[in-house]
Amino acid sequence: MKEHKTVYDRYRRADNSIFSKIAGASKEEYYNSHKDNIDKYIRAKSILKKLSGSEKIEIKKWEKEKVALQTEISHLIFNQKSIKEEINQINHIKYVVNEVNKDFGIDINIEIEIAYKKAIARGEKPSVKMALEEFQKQIKKEDRQRAWAKEHYKNKTTKSKETER
Repeated sequence: MKEHKTVYDRYRRADNSIFSKIAGASKEEYYNSHKDNIDKYIRAKSILKKLSGSEKIEIKKWEKEKVALQTEISHLIFNQKSIKEEINQINHIKYVVNEVNKDFGIDINIEIEIAYKKAIARGEKPSVKMALEEFQKQIKKEDRQRAWAKEHYKNKTTKSKETER
């Protein structure tokens, strides 16, 4: 905006008098020769007025808002780290529970069906069953992903060992 301001100011001060037309410096000619810069300035000025409510650039106000937003971002990043740690702990617990269930031969489908029957007995809506089924699908998906990752990395290590020989 600053780079186009001088061109716009000259255009605004230009006049359409007969003397300026004779000298070849009419307002229309100046506009035609600097049309891009003048239009960019007018567009930037209108956007600034729409966003901030005034035509002046309030740098101090923007700096304060920038600092406030940066502190908010840093707080959110800090909170995100703690949440990720909790999620990792929860995923580890889920993994351990699944391994124990496999070791003892506990079928999760039977457990879900029992929980569903208990929910109906308590008068809860059937949407509980859908939530439990979604949970079961998620567990199966995670198991498939883990198995794929183990197989994928096992194949990578065997291929790299073969190439070393």
